[in-house]
Amino acid sequence: MNLVVPTDLRKISSSFEDDTRVVITYVALAHDEALPMDTDVIRSPGYGWTSFERVTGTITLIRHNNVAATPVATTGQSATLAQIGQLYLGTTNGLEREMTDLAREEP
Repeated sequence: MNLVVPTDLRKISSSFEDDTRVVITYVALAHDEALPMDTDVIRSPGYGWTSFERVTGTITLIRHNNVAATPVATTGQSATLAQIGQLYLGTTNGLEREMTDLAREEP
């Protein structure tokens, strides 16, 4: 649990190995019936992988990919823009101006 921004993470991961490569995959769950979210917590669902591939005895090629979906609030709805700003930016400074600009652009 992140105490600065109330978030938690439920992740399932696995690894696969062959002679020259290791691949680690994971999925981050938005909803977990066994461990429901606490009040006022948000979760970021998504998935990704990291691979480590031996090129030579002293060189390893590392590749990483991560896909993050819209964070989910305790209510089951998408997190608010302010919550997402706090989660990824550590602040909500400037969000009011950006939200005003977005509202002005809507038809």
